[in-house]
Amino acid sequence: MQQKNNRGFTLLELLIALSTTALLLLIIASAMMMGYRSEEKATERTELSQMERILAERLKWLLKGIYPYTRVTHTGPRLYFAGSSDSISFVTTSTLRDSDSLLEQSGMKWVRLYLDSDELKATENFFFLKDVEERGGISERTLFKGITEIEFQYLDTTESEKGTWYDSWSSEEKDYLPSAIKVKIKIEYREEEVQLPPIIVKVMPRRKAI
Repeated sequence: MQQKNNRGFTLLELLIALSTTALLLLIIASAMMMGYRSEEKATERTELSQMERILAERLKWLLKGIYPYTRVTHTGPRLYFAGSSDSISFVTTSTLRDSDSLLEQSGMKWVRLYLDSDELKATENFFFLKDVEERGGISERTLFKGITEIEFQYLDTTESEKGTWYDSWSSEEKDYLPSAIKVKIKIEYREEEVQLPPIIVKVMPRRKAI
């Protein structure tokens, strides 16, 4: 006669089974978390790359169009270009898009770039006004928001072939344009300050024109 086996799970076997299940769940949860973090980091990189691209395109568009416009004043010829570490003003042939102002139709205008609170702003006016720098602009727009710090630097290659970077550029001391302009920018992203790669724009032409 066959004897029935009524033996069930022992406590040790039950603990081993529960431990194995818990370990498998932990591995699955860790894998899912790693996947989520990887996706989040990829999203962050994409967002930062897009912000950097938009900002760089707008700045390069304006700075590449810098024109060495010079007016004859009672003190002599004056180049309409001035740069400091936190702002820059110049005459440019580049026109800001999505604008219906008269400035868009002028073809060449005076522009000042500066940081106002956390906004990079551009002030525009007609380039031929004698007091354009003192007068200010008839048009002001925000190019980008969320900027915590901006720094302009100016390359002078007249002293050496390699050149020297300066934090300011005065038309009273130099009657020519810098060879290049470097822009360093920090932005606020997800409650953190992020340093973007420097934007370097070669300036052409450099000779003054009256």
